[in-house]
Amino acid sequence: RDLDRRLAELGARRLLERVDADLDYQPIYGGWSPAALDRVAAELEPLPSGGGQVRDAEIVPLRAHTQARHDRDHPYRARVLNNRPLTTPDAVAEVRHLVLGLDPRAMSYAPGDSIGVRFRNDPALATRVLAATGLEGESAVTLGEESLALVDALATRLELTRLHPSLVSAWTGLREDPSLGALVREGEALRAYCRQHQVIDLVTQYPARPQAQQLAGLLQPIQPRLYSIASAPAEYDDEVHLAVSVLRYRVDGQDRLGGASGFLAERLGEGDPLDIYVAENPAFRLPGDGDTPLILVGAGTGVAPFRAFLQQRAAQGDRGRNWLVFGNRHFRRDFLYQTDWLRLRKAGVLNRFSPAFSRDQVPGGQRRLYVQDRLRAEGAELWRWLAEGARIYCCGCPAMESAVRETLAAVAFDQGGLSGDAALEFVENLRRDGRYLRDTY
Repeated sequence: RDLDRRLAELGARRLLERVDADLDYQPIYGGWSPAALDRVAAELEPLPSGGGQVRDAEIVPLRAHTQARHDRDHPYRARVLNNRPLTTPDAVAEVRHLVLGLDPRAMSYAPGDSIGVRFRNDPALATRVLAATGLEGESAVTLGEESLALVDALATRLELTRLHPSLVSAWTGLREDPSLGALVREGEALRAYCRQHQVIDLVTQYPARPQAQQLAGLLQPIQPRLYSIASAPAEYDDEVHLAVSVLRYRVDGQDRLGGASGFLAERLGEGDPLDIYVAENPAFRLPGDGDTPLILVGAGTGVAPFRAFLQQRAAQGDRGRNWLVFGNRHFRRDFLYQTDWLRLRKAGVLNRFSPAFSRDQVPGGQRRLYVQDRLRAEGAELWRWLAEGARIYCCGCPAMESAVRETLAAVAFDQGGLSGDAALEFVENLRRDGRYLRDTY
């Protein structure tokens, strides 16, 4: 919208009116694309007669057999081989380790990639939404060109655990409520409400009686969830491993469960099928030179891709040193993949390990210790690794990554003697030169 407005201000002429789409863009794009191509063709000036010879196109048929590509619209059906907890029962957040079996001839991946998971809503949640809206589950609704029962649409096709601002805004047309209207008018408050609530919260807090097709049209389609791959194909060519943090929270005294993580944790057992696809991440890859030192910074399940990195480096016989900086809440409850790090340390693959368990008691009553604090405390060693050409990877939430970036600048200031501006430029150069790579979610 900003680009469209600015181009108009500069005198540009639209070939077509702007079309806005969100995650479910395919139906809109399907109508827009032919219109755009037709308009461009109409705008092109024909070649002047006799203005020169035009060479005919040369068509080269592709005869080689090509492997069917699995993507979000054509997922691969994997089988669950293992589904076990990585955390103790008293951990603040449950994290599970999933092992999925696959055929490497049908689907391949690289360390740094993610797996897209197609999931189904909890049938009990679909039933609760029906009860709150007073609708019959067998009512027929149309999604695209398909007709199905509303209860099936709610359970398998429509988003119930992520609340979209557009739904809340549209709900004001079904329920006149001053507080709801005020919420919709305050953009940041609306976004905060959607982050903390689900569809069931909206329809129970602000009851309304939509028609079945009306409700189906207001809800967003279920979007696959992405999880970083925690295994290397060089070690597990017919498996892919995931670390899944199970989202649990409470709203007005009621338990809420994440859509995909709840499905994976509570309704998916060994032997069950799971539709998945690879979401490639070429901007988060191992270096081609196996001698390059690596500094791997991950918090929580952000450590998953680094398990894949170290497995791959071990299998390839890479000689570059590896330093893992891992953060979580408690040593005893949340030490994800502890036995893997010990094995890799013993094998000489993991050369340095720096843990930061933020909620364990710190001597002297100091503040909580996070990965950025560990990096700052070991700043002299960090600066030596950087001077030797180390590449830094950071995976976790955006706030953590921002703190790591600030710490890198602080280390450049403290250990490298750079000015404040030069330290910031140093970090920016690391990013621009492909020596600081990040994957945030």
